[in-house]
Amino acid sequence: MSDSLIRRIEQFEQMIVAGQVAQVRESISDLRREKIPHKLLYRVADLSRRAGVPALGLRVLRPIVRDEKPSSAKENPREKALYSALLTMVGASDEALEILGELKDSVAESLFYTALAHVSQWNYPAALPLLEAYIKRGEINDYQRMVGKLNLLSCYVFCEKFAEAEVLFNEVLITTREKGWLLLQGIALENGARLRMDQGQWDQALAPLEEAANVLRDSTNVQLFVKKWKALMPLRRNGARAETLDPVRELRAEAMKIGHFETVRDCDYYLALATSHQDLFNRLYFGTPFAAFRDRLLRKAGLSYVRPTTYLLMGDGLAKPERIFDLQVGTEVDGTAKLKAGQKLHLLLRGLCRDFYRPVLIGTLFGSVCPGEFYDPANATKKVDELVRRLRLWIKESELPFEVVVENNSYRLSNLGFVALRVADPIGEMSSAVVEAPLNFNLQKVRQRLENDDFSCAHVAEILELSTRRASTLLSQAVQAGELSRSGEGRATRYRFTTNRGQK
Repeated sequence: MSDSLIRRIEQFEQMIVAGQVAQVRESISDLRREKIPHKLLYRVADLSRRAGVPALGLRVLRPIVRDEKPSSAKENPREKALYSALLTMVGASDEALEILGELKDSVAESLFYTALAHVSQWNYPAALPLLEAYIKRGEINDYQRMVGKLNLLSCYVFCEKFAEAEVLFNEVLITTREKGWLLLQGIALENGARLRMDQGQWDQALAPLEEAANVLRDSTNVQLFVKKWKALMPLRRNGARAETLDPVRELRAEAMKIGHFETVRDCDYYLALATSHQDLFNRLYFGTPFAAFRDRLLRKAGLSYVRPTTYLLMGDGLAKPERIFDLQVGTEVDGTAKLKAGQKLHLLLRGLCRDFYRPVLIGTLFGSVCPGEFYDPANATKKVDELVRRLRLWIKESELPFEVVVENNSYRLSNLGFVALRVADPIGEMSSAVVEAPLNFNLQKVRQRLENDDFSCAHVAEILELSTRRASTLLSQAVQAGELSRSGEGRATRYRFTTNRGQK
């Protein structure tokens, strides 16, 4: 069984290197029915990450990383780092960053996956130094180093470090051509085209796009990216004219139809900058949950955008709403429909509206409605789906036109109809996290019980009546603050106060 499974894994890995990701994604589901030996769990989970099927990887690694029952199969840092990467893919980025924060740079993968978690939130500046450190690590192979360099190239372009990007682009393009790494070559060429466009080198930007289209002619994603930049280039070069606006609007409609939502966001971003359309600016700003993206938008827009304190999210074509529901406080402005502010149904509705452009991933929505809990693929879906059922009942009783659509483990609010949702400025809105006592107050309660003892995360969770995840976060903060010392790894991790009351 193991030999046969190893051959299949190797075949899938070779297909990914050759750019046949879609074919692997279709075939990898067969592994769900396999009993996978422990020695192959990491490879199967990593294969699921590379193929874009995170649920499989989470299923095989969770019993090792998160199971609190005694087990002979102990997790190692590489498995924890990979588990974090899979969490990021389902939208549970906060939990992923907590785990990776504990690992720090103990393994090269923790640097890489921390960078990817930041990139998933458009925080390229935070990812950049991590990737610079990652590509210098001695334990990674040539292919992994090249993947790291391509992600670093993307960071350089986004952060407008053009000199560094130019040197790295030439290096990765030569190497990927020599090695025959077609997928990576296509990605390098796309980044090269963006590098040329961002520097205003319009004539030089077309060649890498054409080569990327030729190298990966069977890749739907690459072909769409090529089409996107070809449509955006005239708009960016010549400004807002009928002949430059129409291709971008057509691209936006196509991307919306096939569910390529970040391309839709990109189209709106460049359309807003080109036209100074205030409502488009508002939609981008209030409808994008990533602070780094909003900061970039404000910086690029400059004085051409005056940001309001609230925004009315309405369905297409609605000029004036008949009813307005305030998402911040969970109440219709005339008091007709109400949700208990801060309770789960209110958090769910707000979570569904956090991103105007794409459906909310299950991990993100679970984190919104169950702050502090670890993500578990099976239980998370059950909990969220039950809350969705209750929200649908409330919508019906409140005679609102909304629909909650569930597709492929993601969720979105549809059919706003005659109702507008009032959205607060993301900078000042109420946090969905549970309000908890300050660190020092919590530590004092733990100290009263365990001042002279070694203790575990489970002990702290019980004393403070917190989830294990939140207790783990508090303990990490206390270690960083020098209040606690930590020893051991995994389930054997123990903590101890560094000083007692008499020493302070």
